Amino acid sequence: MNTNIENLIKGLPAELQEKAKACKSIEEFNTLVAENDIEIPTDALESVSGGCGTSSKKNVEVCNKCKTTLTNVPAGLPKPSGASKYCPKCKKVLISADWHIEKR
Repeated sequence: MNTNIENLIKGLPAELQEKAKACKSIEEFNTLVAENDIEIPTDALESVSGGCGTSSKKNVEVCNKCKTTLTNVPAGLPKPSGASKYCPKCKKVLISADWHIEKR
């Protein structure tokens, strides 16, 4: 079990500690937390929400102009040399100079 969750459980009243330790899945634990209005510290929040204790931010390819998440170029659209992504908001096929990667 994640150390942050263990520390959260240790800080609960004895009755809730027993119920928390009896949870067989993160979903059961999340239900217990919601039903008992348990405040979850930020350091434990990601683990309780189903994360693995590491940052959940991912690299996302975004348009330089509108910051929209890009997709692959849809079938049927012309794909000029060097073009690799499509901005659904700008409705444009983009070359690498027109987009960048950021963490979201």
